[in-house]
Amino acid sequence: MLLTVCMLSSCFQERGNIEAVQAAASKALQVNSFRFEMLQEVVLPNVALPVLYEMKGEYAYPDKVITEITTHVGPDVKAHFVILRFGRGYFVKLPAETRAFYPGVKDWVAGSVDEIKASRFLKLLPEEVQDISQTISLIEAAGDEVSLRDYTALEKKGVNYVAHYVFALDAERLARGHAHGKFGLFASGGGEIWVGVDDLLRQMHVVLLGPTKAGGAARVDAKVNIRDHGAELSFRAPRQEDVTSFAALKNRFPDSFA
Repeated sequence: MLLTVCMLSSCFQERGNIEAVQAAASKALQVNSFRFEMLQEVVLPNVALPVLYEMKGEYAYPDKVITEITTHVGPDVKAHFVILRFGRGYFVKLPAETRAFYPGVKDWVAGSVDEIKASRFLKLLPEEVQDISQTISLIEAAGDEVSLRDYTALEKKGVNYVAHYVFALDAERLARGHAHGKFGLFASGGGEIWVGVDDLLRQMHVVLLGPTKAGGAARVDAKVNIRDHGAELSFRAPRQEDVTSFAALKNRFPDSFA
């Protein structure tokens, strides 16, 4: 067994740690499909309690994502969303509690990613928690000092050894990634990922900090589990009769989007 571990270790050590981390981020988003679970705790300005987001979904290259999201604000307040993205188009399935404020609006609201983000429509769903591709792309902001912490087996019965990397996020790279629309605006943070010898991302944990003065989250703590790499996935848009366009929603309820 020790020989096997050493042989696997040499695969990881053929290149630098920062290159290995960046390769894992690139491969996950560019040549892959997978299922995922994510748990995020978000501290928002002017919200007394942290908001907890339980998320599960599927991603397929190059631009399809579906995510079921249950939000928890305190012990008794929760809501369930579904977000489906095809390229730059969004479909958002609203919880019944939200639709009650918009009489006549159908189950799904459809619009472009840009117009929905610009509207602050999902006020308790900041952009940094909406999309697994945004979360994974944060790895691109890792600083050059990446440490290889250890090797471990995520599955007890196999030789499914993965490398465990730890890194700080670089402030300039965070700002550059935000400017390119990859993720929300953060000042600093750090993370760790678990990567197989096949460069596939297995797990991820990131902690991100402010700035709150820009209207974003004060702190985000995200834990991600990724599985079923290369799975055959199918994405289907909602039926037209179940969809209200975002433009129509704004026209009918202008005060909500002032």
